[in-house]
Amino acid sequence: MNRMSQPTIEELDSDLEVAIERGDKLFEGIQSGLLKELFPDLSQEAIEELGLGSKVMPKRFSMQEASSLLGVTRQAINKAEKEGRLPAPDTKPSADGRNIRAGFTLQQIENMRSVFGKLPAKFPETYVLGVLNQKGGAQKTTTTLFYAQWLAVQGYKVLIVDTDGQGSLTTWMGLKPDIDIGWEDTIAPFVIQDEHRWEEELGRDSRELNDLNYAVRKTYFHGIDLIPACGSLLEIDLYRNMTTKAPDVICQRVGLGRKFPATDILRFGLEPLRERYDIILLDGTPSLNLNTTNVLSACDRVLIPTPAHMIDIASTVQFVDQVRQVFKLFRDHDSARVSMGVNFLINRYSASEASYTAESMIRHIFKDMVLSTPVEKSDEVQREGNTLHTIYEVPNSLITNPKAHKRALENYEQVFTEVTNRVVRGIVPRDLDKVINMRESKTAV
Repeated sequence: MNRMSQPTIEELDSDLEVAIERGDKLFEGIQSGLLKELFPDLSQEAIEELGLGSKVMPKRFSMQEASSLLGVTRQAINKAEKEGRLPAPDTKPSADGRNIRAGFTLQQIENMRSVFGKLPAKFPETYVLGVLNQKGGAQKTTTTLFYAQWLAVQGYKVLIVDTDGQGSLTTWMGLKPDIDIGWEDTIAPFVIQDEHRWEEELGRDSRELNDLNYAVRKTYFHGIDLIPACGSLLEIDLYRNMTTKAPDVICQRVGLGRKFPATDILRFGLEPLRERYDIILLDGTPSLNLNTTNVLSACDRVLIPTPAHMIDIASTVQFVDQVRQVFKLFRDHDSARVSMGVNFLINRYSASEASYTAESMIRHIFKDMVLSTPVEKSDEVQREGNTLHTIYEVPNSLITNPKAHKRALENYEQVFTEVTNRVVRGIVPRDLDKVINMRESKTAV
């Protein structure tokens, strides 16, 4: 039998270098708008499915949806339009040639909130909520994204921070990590505080690194801003020596007499941003490293998505034990973190004996820290996700199963209302014990 000989390290390095050059050339062409020249037979539908085009908000809200969101009647909206308090509605041609309502954009919904005095109730303060779990597939990014969009639809101003080098959240927001997004666009420059690289290589003022404002960018989804991520976040661990000295660099530059520990640097960088948003959501990494330690320190509240599967439960217990080690690190380094709320969200839940058993185990382990409403597994949510649309942005024309779509929306409405009240506002329902006991009784096997 002939065996293929392995290349030497030098040969392999040369082959990989050439492959990288081909990849760079390909993606440079995509960035330069040469996609059609590179792939002349590629359809617009395929371009959108591959995430190669510019992402836009495709959904418009119907009169019924706007009425429900605002808590006003359709007649009130029509009257406000006739009186000029609202602009004339956008229209589109119907199949029979008539002009009909095109629906409302999120920007228009926001204006309507002001006109009707229906602004959302403010939170006690701007909290930083981290969505964390070390287990891949726990749907951290999905939970972060869906909750951010749900909040934005309610009228809140949201900042989402992608702290995972894979950049899944960044991709969902229509940006391509390591193509559209580089090291200088992420949290990495602030956490590392490499002033020489910032000034000499990028030609930028190091005072930009006093906080994280430099990394914030608008997104296609009205009400949501993003701090993106890319593979360069790995440098936070690679340059650990610089990261641990970063607080000294900041304190010296801003003239701050009191030094803070390196574990608090992300919290320090987010502090000035709180006044611009109603809430800040952090999408955590699937591993516990120096970056995750900083993420945990930055959080006022932590939500841990926990799939209703045996292996995920075991992994979550391990993650919680590692979180406790981080708490010890906070104490050893005189961190400012003295309190933190932690809750568990059961997800990937189905009407099966296995899910019932898993839910019972999760509630037995974590007791009243578990939210009462699980996220139900939905094939429709997954199908819409395959088109790079979430349930909050998919246009009605692409919904193939309206009943399943409505059921998913209702489930997430329950989930996120509870997250907002219990996790963010800290309101514990009076009948919480009753709800927990009822679900434990239901899931007992």
